[in-house]
Amino acid sequence: MHEALLAEQILGAALTEAGRVRAKSVTRLTLKLGGLEGVSAETLEAAFRERARGTLAERAELAVDVVPGRVRCVACGAESDLAGVGHGDPGPAACPRCGGRFRVLQGRGWVLEAVRVQT
Repeated sequence: MHEALLAEQILGAALTEAGRVRAKSVTRLTLKLGGLEGVSAETLEAAFRERARGTLAERAELAVDVVPGRVRCVACGAESDLAGVGHGDPGPAACPRCGGRFRVLQGRGWVLEAVRVQT
C-alpha cells in the first residue's frame, strides 16, 4: 500500500512539472528511492502505471535508482552499509561493534531527479 501512495505523489509531481512547461506528454521520470523505505521498486512501477493511465504520463518510463542504506553509530562512529535491507526487513537493531544506536546517513526518502517531457 505504501507503493500506491508513493506512486500518487510521484505522478502528481511529474504532472505539475508537465503543466508548468505546457508539455504534451511525460516521457521519462528518474527517481532516487531510499533503500530503507521498505518499497519494492517493481510494485512501485506497477502502481505508477496504474495511476498514470489516462494522464500525460501514461506512456512514461519510470527509472528507479535505489539508494542503499548507510548508517553511523552514534556511540563509536562506525559506519555500515545496509545493502539488501528494505522491504519488510528493518536491518540490524544495534551497532555490531558496540551495540550503540544508529543514525541514518542515506537511504531514506525519495527524490524525483528528472522529468523528461515532450512539448
